[in-house]
Amino acid sequence: MVVLQVIRKALKGQAKRIMLHLGPNASVEMIEMKLEDAFGNIASRDSLLSHFFFAEQKETESLVEWDLRSEEMLLQASRKTAINESEKEDMLKRKFWRGLQNEELKNATRVHFESDISYADL
Repeated sequence: MVVLQVIRKALKGQAKRIMLHLGPNASVEMIEMKLEDAFGNIASRDSLLSHFFFAEQKETESLVEWDLRSEEMLLQASRKTAINESEKEDMLKRKFWRGLQNEELKNATRVHFESDISYADL
């Protein structure tokens, strides 16, 4: 509840008008999605998906950072296109593993990647 009050007080101008149309029962997630639609990423669906598909782990990036970045890229793309949850899970699993920089880690986890385990379990 406190977070919603802070958001309401922080917004100005057009953003505040957009939020007011959502009503007093709007959740943080609803506000975030509406503001993202209005002011967020203007890249096309194709460029967002392309960015996701061509991404790889950076040399200085930890596994956790690579995981979070790949999930964020797919989240951005999925807001512009219909991707069901099982497709997202499969896309994340493939992108995460194939984008790994460490070949020893890839070789050690290949059997798990090729099995039917979930992205979270990988």
